[in-house]
Amino acid sequence: MPRGGIKKPIGYETIWKDRKGRTRIKVKTEEGKKFVDKRIVKWLEYNPDDNLKGYVILHLDNNPFNFEKDNLAKVKKGIFLLMLNNHLYFNDKELNKSSILIATTMYESKNLKKKG
Repeated sequence: MPRGGIKKPIGYETIWKDRKGRTRIKVKTEEGKKFVDKRIVKWLEYNPDDNLKGYVILHLDNNPFNFEKDNLAKVKKGIFLLMLNNHLYFNDKELNKSSILIATTMYESKNLKKKG
């Protein structure tokens, strides 16, 4: 019997308390049925052939309930970590777009130093 004793149908949405309002949706995958972050499901709806390995999907306005296409951004994990460590993640869409550019520049210059 599934946890909680109730079997949830595919497409069932739930807001998980462990991640400050993150919405997860039950989907069927090759491995079976599981809950996935809704922002990932939406990103793949908008970009069906995209590979997300090594990337994270961000809400540009930092609103976990806004799944519009222009509010989601795909960012390398290393760039996202630089954004978090340097306090470059805001509640404003335009500031976050600029922050991604700044963090990308920092990430690339760091990698150039390692290679050179």
